[in-house]
Amino acid sequence: MRRSQIYAVLNGSVTQPPPWPFVHALVLSCQQYAARHGNPLSVTTDLGIWRRDHAYLDELSQRSRQRDADPHDGAPADGRRAAVSRQEVHRYQVRALPAHRINIVTGDIRQVTGVDAWVNPENTEMVMARITDHSVSAVIRYAGAELDRAGRVVEDLVADDLEKTIGELRPVAPATVVVTSSGRLRDTHGVRKVLHVASAQGEPGAGYRPVAELGRCLLAVLQAAAAEDDGEVIGTVLVPIIGAGSARGAPAEIVPILVDVAADFLARQPPGPLREVNFSAYTQEEQAVCRAVLDAHPKLRRLDG
Repeated sequence: MRRSQIYAVLNGSVTQPPPWPFVHALVLSCQQYAARHGNPLSVTTDLGIWRRDHAYLDELSQRSRQRDADPHDGAPADGRRAAVSRQEVHRYQVRALPAHRINIVTGDIRQVTGVDAWVNPENTEMVMARITDHSVSAVIRYAGAELDRAGRVVEDLVADDLEKTIGELRPVAPATVVVTSSGRLRDTHGVRKVLHVASAQGEPGAGYRPVAELGRCLLAVLQAAAAEDDGEVIGTVLVPIIGAGSARGAPAEIVPILVDVAADFLARQPPGPLREVNFSAYTQEEQAVCRAVLDAHPKLRRLDG
């Protein structure tokens, strides 16, 4: 990078985050300069922390560019992405194993209680969204945090647990699942675990997109839930429409894949703790697609009217 470009980054005239190799080299250069001249630095030179914060800043920048490119995002004229205001549960039985169920749960996930584990569709950097963002990641982060009387985060329990677990392993491969505690969600919603799955990848200038094999993401989640053996039994999971949120995938393309994976997994799953998959349909479009796909699925039988 030319000296003029370095100056442009340092004086704030570049509006997008610099690439990670630039940040990496700059941190090392500052560290070496300080060591040679005996000047103590007022900021950390831990590259793991800088890598995490850079990934977070890059994500925010990409989301901002997405909103600028699509000013109507989140409020389309036909209303298909409008949120479902009322919680309903539509139940389906797995024909091969009647004790196993696939359900559709409509509305905001903050209304859902009594499900053992929530799935968090995350990016391959495993960096949770800001608590003010409109995403499942943001909801889980805030709802799982310890708050003061004013509703401010005192302990960022779920995000901190994810950071501690993932350490310097980021970025992770697509479909990687990281299991963490649920923080305050255990007391408020009965959630025992959060299953973070790498289902979106960031691309400079293009934002976040679903990874190539979303079915593999759900399969990895279900396998992780069934294998969890630390004394916390996972019998039920809540699964958002993976890839349809910040990654902007189309529910009509995603839902059939996810339902096939869930139905196949539960149909061959021997009797054990994991017995129920709940798909969270937040929007009217997701609800309509889920109902149509599950109604027509040959391995499922609808239990309600």
